[in-house]
Amino acid sequence: MRRLTANVFQRALTHRGVDAGIARLPGDSAVGSVSGKASSGAALPVPAGSGRQQGPCQGTLAGARLPVFHAGVMTAPRHGQGQAPRYRHLTTAASASTPAPFSTCDLCDANTERLAAGTLAVLPPIFQAYGKRNTFSGKAYTLQVFEDNTLVRSTLEAPGHGQVLVIDGAGSTRRALLGGNLAMLAAKNGWAGVVVFGAIRDVAEIDACETGVRALAPNPHRSEKNGAGKRNVPIRIGHVPVEPGDWVYADRDGVLVSQDPLM
Repeated sequence: MRRLTANVFQRALTHRGVDAGIARLPGDSAVGSVSGKASSGAALPVPAGSGRQQGPCQGTLAGARLPVFHAGVMTAPRHGQGQAPRYRHLTTAASASTPAPFSTCDLCDANTERLAAGTLAVLPPIFQAYGKRNTFSGKAYTLQVFEDNTLVRSTLEAPGHGQVLVIDGAGSTRRALLGGNLAMLAAKNGWAGVVVFGAIRDVAEIDACETGVRALAPNPHRSEKNGAGKRNVPIRIGHVPVEPGDWVYADRDGVLVSQDPLM
């Protein structure tokens, strides 16, 4: 009787997508151990036919309420939860690091001497916020381009190592320098965020990505592809100079550029 009960229980777990510590989604094969390879920080696969892309730019899944992961533990949705859960990254030690919380207001209040000396500056309040990350920070990697995003793509295709890509597009909003595909590359390759002194497009796709983007405005007109521009050179965003290696701090209140780390 005890063996029969155990077999029935095991079949029930397998039917629900749990088998010997392996997390399964409906219609999928095993996607990794709850405490093993799935903790690498990669997004979990989406069931076939869901109509959603795999990767770091997923939204909610329609249909049945599925289990979600919290810090390497699979939990069922709460009773009565009306919205389909999101697939979440495993937040174990092996996951991608989460930016430390900060406030640009607090950073300014604590560094009035740097503001007075000009070693800390606030970018002009002309940027709109896009992407899932409202707050991001990192060392600046700079580009100087004009209505041509060839260098933007080749830069974001490389590992970002937690840097912030700062693009001096001369303030032109006639052509979009960043779109949904490039925002996905930024999220996938470890860029903390992107600041565009110019225009972007594919706003809905960018807003679904696990990255932070600041730009002047959206424009559906794509950029040129001639390869013109310069990498990792001193630039100016409005009246604020930005050097490669400067520290960038962005939240909903604004964007700071500092010659020294503030945290």
